[in-house]
Amino acid sequence: MEFGPLRINMRHYKGHVMTLKENLNYYSDYFEALFFADISCDSEIENYDELGFADINKESLVKQFDQLDAFFEKADSILENTDYDHGQACHDFFFTRNGHGVGFWENDHCNEEQGKALTEIAQSFGEVYTYQGDNGEIYID
Repeated sequence: MEFGPLRINMRHYKGHVMTLKENLNYYSDYFEALFFADISCDSEIENYDELGFADINKESLVKQFDQLDAFFEKADSILENTDYDHGQACHDFFFTRNGHGVGFWENDHCNEEQGKALTEIAQSFGEVYTYQGDNGEIYID
């Protein structure tokens, strides 16, 4: 999957400006959860089982990257003292913010106090909704 020279200049990681492809790799577990819980369950999205990252509207991706960056900026000091790896934290951020019945509050990878704090941070971002535009792209609002 190639996205060309598009750069997301507001996304810096350890002094490096990350390309769209690098952002997708870094946050792929978040989008895996989104595809699993929202897109595959939405009967209005056509051919959901054939869709992938390339089908997500690029502005929607940038908005999600910004929110992921902001979440990790707020949550890193808590996450570093838990058993969470980056991928599971991405999953639980999506599931928790959208109220899917699983997430940080389960305390599988952290203690109760940490789970509550991570849940509060995730929920502060509000839910996201996916829909398919007339152009066939997936939008995330």
